[in-house]
Amino acid sequence: MSLLVSGDDSIRFQGDFIQVFYRLRHHLDPNVFHPAAYAGYAALLVVWLTLLALGWFNARGRPDSRADGFWRHWRPTDEQRWFHRFVAATCAIALCGLIVGLGPPPSARSPYQSFRMTVLKLYPFRLFDAVLPLAVCCQVAVLAELRLKGRFKACDTPGSGNLRSDEIPAREVRAQPSGQSGSPGQGRPSPDQPSKPVSRASRVAPIGFVTVYLLALALPSADRNPSRLSPAQLNDWLDACRWVREHTSPDALILTPPTAWAFKWYAERAEYVNFKDCPQDAAGIVEWNRRLRYLKQWGQKNYSDGGYSAEEVRELQRQTGITHIVAGRLGPFFFPPAYR
Repeated sequence: MSLLVSGDDSIRFQGDFIQVFYRLRHHLDPNVFHPAAYAGYAALLVVWLTLLALGWFNARGRPDSRADGFWRHWRPTDEQRWFHRFVAATCAIALCGLIVGLGPPPSARSPYQSFRMTVLKLYPFRLFDAVLPLAVCCQVAVLAELRLKGRFKACDTPGSGNLRSDEIPAREVRAQPSGQSGSPGQGRPSPDQPSKPVSRASRVAPIGFVTVYLLALALPSADRNPSRLSPAQLNDWLDACRWVREHTSPDALILTPPTAWAFKWYAERAEYVNFKDCPQDAAGIVEWNRRLRYLKQWGQKNYSDGGYSAEEVRELQRQTGITHIVAGRLGPFFFPPAYR
């Protein structure tokens, strides 16, 4: 909470504006969310509400014994109901974020702009983004389990299923005359009675689930290569980080390229500024933005001759305290590098 109220009003307003409408706008401002994202989550919401309403109605009354839809025998457990209440709470929070966030562009001078930024910087959509797909997957998994167990299968063990013994459809219950022992076709089946053959769906479904799981593992994903670098570029980058770690003092301040990845982890040195590593306090965000703007202005100002001289780099050092530059596309420099 101290981060929310740190600094004076002017600094706090600037920090909130930079965070909400510049650095994290693609996460926080609902005005720039892609229409496909709205359509996808609207479809998920409809599915979730439909299945939730179905479970609620089933829990209120006994299903029709003549109905053969397995979904008519789905009743959410107490744990599932608690989880869906949590999903509903995240939906309400996201709705509040939409109500507050949708509106005039950031440049408009609206009277509630400060309140709007304060609400949006708390990530009102983040929980809903993650929880709604999970809720739909859980519902589909429960229905798939019911389908595989059989449409009117009763669970005899306490608390083991969604269908109670007193809710077995009438055609499944065959009354046994008093005084007669169980036999095939009457009452409970005898142990000698052949078991019911496994349905085709019961055989195919596990194969389908395993196939989808393996497909998800095989599909390309950005998480497999968080650096976004090719193998050759990654090796060069790690080699540069190793050199910095071994040949610079612990208090060195390094200017890294925009594509820098995990520099602090591998080089164990501080960066002058990193676009991804944005502070959370208002004063830190304002300073972070100032450093980015200064580097851009310095690069444009001194590039008139097609490169950077030693004197121009020394001026950069005097203004920023930078001790070393790890250059990717920046340059060329009119002096030899310390390490290549």
